[in-house]
Amino acid sequence: TILTPDSGSGRTSRDRETIARTLIGLGRNPNVASVIIHTLSPGAGYPELKPARLAEEIAKSGKRVEILDVTKEGSTFRALEKGVQLAREMVLEASRIRRQPFDLSHLAVGVKCGHSDTTSGIAGNPVIGNLFDRIVASGGTAFFGETTEIIGAEHILCQRGINEAVSRKILEAAARIEASAKATGDDIRTVNPVPSNIAGGISSLEEKSLGAIHKSGSAPVQDVLKYGERPAGKGLYFVDNWMSMSSI
Repeated sequence: TILTPDSGSGRTSRDRETIARTLIGLGRNPNVASVIIHTLSPGAGYPELKPARLAEEIAKSGKRVEILDVTKEGSTFRALEKGVQLAREMVLEASRIRRQPFDLSHLAVGVKCGHSDTTSGIAGNPVIGNLFDRIVASGGTAFFGETTEIIGAEHILCQRGINEAVSRKILEAAARIEASAKATGDDIRTVNPVPSNIAGGISSLEEKSLGAIHKSGSAPVQDVLKYGERPAGKGLYFVDNWMSMSSI
């Protein structure tokens, strides 16, 4: 898999850190056997996105990480040759990995809604919620997000926070999204539900949100995480993110 991330150029430090967290998280994903970080100038750029930092954090997961520096290799063609060599070695190493059985406590699963309609809140999302309850009860970790799709139901969701601080974070996340939409001159309810939701029979954001939170099940919410942030422990977590499909 090839990832071509945003360089972070011209972005705030907060945005750059989000990009870094995302890249590190993708690199540490258990479905990734090894990583090659391709760079033109490893010593330049923003500190949050330096290849050495990304490599160090990804390597903590125990997998092989290599930095491919085009400048150090002397030319694009030499870098390409080195990259092919590294990739072949990594494929060979990955081919030796064998599947092993494990229990649900090892799972970390994230979900989001996809083109919600009138059946989502009464069928699809409750099924996912039931799965989440089983994963959490077995000692696993589950993530749900889409802050835009808890608005109108945040007063219900916040009751599941493990403490007052977590409940307050849920309410603040929803309020911030509403405020940011108003700052552009829009009401979030004119943006969401989207046309496909309306065509599917959803009449309001509140209706959509009441259905959307069903995908989280009934377990207590341990914390509210920033996008790409790693949880402190096991359990159910709310990720404060947008509703875009790429956010998963």
